[in-house]
Amino acid sequence: MVFTGPATDDTGVSEYVAVQPNTAYRFTAFVKSQDIASASGPRLVLQDAYTGQAMGVTEDLLGTSGWREQRLDLRTGPDTQLMKIRVARNPAYPLIKGTFWMDDLKLVEASPAEVTAR
Repeated sequence: MVFTGPATDDTGVSEYVAVQPNTAYRFTAFVKSQDIASASGPRLVLQDAYTGQAMGVTEDLLGTSGWREQRLDLRTGPDTQLMKIRVARNPAYPLIKGTFWMDDLKLVEASPAEVTAR
């Protein structure tokens, strides 16, 4: 994903995933950045697809970094059946330039003992 300047909070890159209510999950992804210049870099957001409630947000990426794993442990809500995973920025401003890569995104059911309480 190449950012060329304009501010944006939603990159338009997303995926919908069916999930079970009240279930523990572990999300992992590998990310990399090159020359990202901004006060707010791209991050991965996991949210309830119907309510929009965020269930997990990775750290933002700035500058240049090699590939690294980002991990989130989460539990779905009592009515959550569909999750949206998206690339976003928060806040959307200021402008952003640079390149962001992501690979090997996984969302797997985890034992409750593995997942930290939200």
